[in-house]
Amino acid sequence: MKHNITLNSLTFKLRPIDNADAEFVVGLRSDDQLNRFLHATPISISSQLDWLTSYYKREGDWYFVIERQADGELEGLVSLYDFDVAERNAEW
Repeated sequence: MKHNITLNSLTFKLRPIDNADAEFVVGLRSDDQLNRFLHATPISISSQLDWLTSYYKREGDWYFVIERQADGELEGLVSLYDFDVAERNAEW
């Protein structure tokens, strides 16, 4: 879902994913060493933008970009979903 949650540490920052990050996501999904850890999806910027549009409408999913504090270099992605408030847990 569209959110404005940002978390900062000394080394890294988590910030909400944005359409401008679609190329980065496609780059990760296109990397043969990394894509085996990711859900299989079509690999194109337009399909990623379509997916982000649907993601922005889903309640209860928080998708973040991980970037370095020092230089803003993008390091990765993390998503939190299926929150269970009563049990105080979620999947990532």
